[in-house]
Amino acid sequence: MLKKIEVISIPVKDQDKAIEFYVNKIGFKLLVDVPFDEDKRWVQLGISEKNETTIALVDDSEKMSPGHLQGLVLYAEDIEETTKELKDRGVDISPVEKTPWGKFAYFNDIDGNEWAIRED
Repeated sequence: MLKKIEVISIPVKDQDKAIEFYVNKIGFKLLVDVPFDEDKRWVQLGISEKNETTIALVDDSEKMSPGHLQGLVLYAEDIEETTKELKDRGVDISPVEKTPWGKFAYFNDIDGNEWAIRED
């Protein structure tokens, strides 16, 4: 029986630049950065070191094109504070929108993959 979503692959052009963005601007933690195969590496990030869904920064453009991933949603307890922190770190993030199903703000990573942040 399935238990959880473990890893979501995020297509990127340059893993080093993507690490810089996701770790230093968004606040992810670098969990794994190891070589595999002849010329590839496995880069895995998480919101924390806890056992939760993580993201893998993949640069295999033959299978996944950077900038085409949409619909990724992060949760924040205080979206106003979170968006302010991200703006202060240089992230181009939208103003907070209030909807009947929560508050949302949106940003793109350096490759154009779209993310949303949601608060109840």
